[in-house]
Amino acid sequence: MYISRRRGQLSLVVVAMLLLGMTTTGFRLVSDQELEKIRSADQGPAIDPAQVFEQQLVPWATQRATPLAKVLAAIDEKGFTAACQAYGVQTSQAFPCTFWVKVAGTVKQVARGSRVGRVSIETNASRQVNLMVGPVIPGTAIRDGFPEIKYSDFSNQNSFADFADGLNQQVEQVIERHGELSAGQSLEAVGAYATWDGMDRSIDIVPVALHHQEGH
Repeated sequence: MYISRRRGQLSLVVVAMLLLGMTTTGFRLVSDQELEKIRSADQGPAIDPAQVFEQQLVPWATQRATPLAKVLAAIDEKGFTAACQAYGVQTSQAFPCTFWVKVAGTVKQVARGSRVGRVSIETNASRQVNLMVGPVIPGTAIRDGFPEIKYSDFSNQNSFADFADGLNQQVEQVIERHGELSAGQSLEAVGAYATWDGMDRSIDIVPVALHHQEGH
């Protein structure tokens, strides 16, 4: 009996000390509703990839785009680092350099044997050129090549990754709106070419604008 009472007294002392600690340290319990508000505030406002793509990214990329042949010549003549500084976007060494390029040429082949479809086009560039046409657009070239959006704009890595996926979905819509792609078509495209060293045997471009070439 004495032991039980003793334990009860000790329990009361422990609870009292915990409550005192919460008071003196500024710690307090919060309700589920308050916790949800805190989480929502931490996430910040959501960034709409569709709005960013249409209203900001495409106009910016179209204005900035450099002919692909000029970019490749700069890599060969001046070196990759100098070419990236002149024509590319590289927010940090953790990301490849993304060149916003424009190309015009004739479709040679449409390869849709996998979900990562490619359209090879004949251009005046010195290497094989492919447009990534999906239905799955791989990578994060579009997101990483747009310097107006940064990792710090997002609450966590998952949100940053989801934003990249959302931009890639907008690319898919650009391709769908263009319609059927077939050999012999003449195309003009503006897109992102992401590379670590510029030595790729073929140039894979993620298009953000795609049109029939004028006069063809």
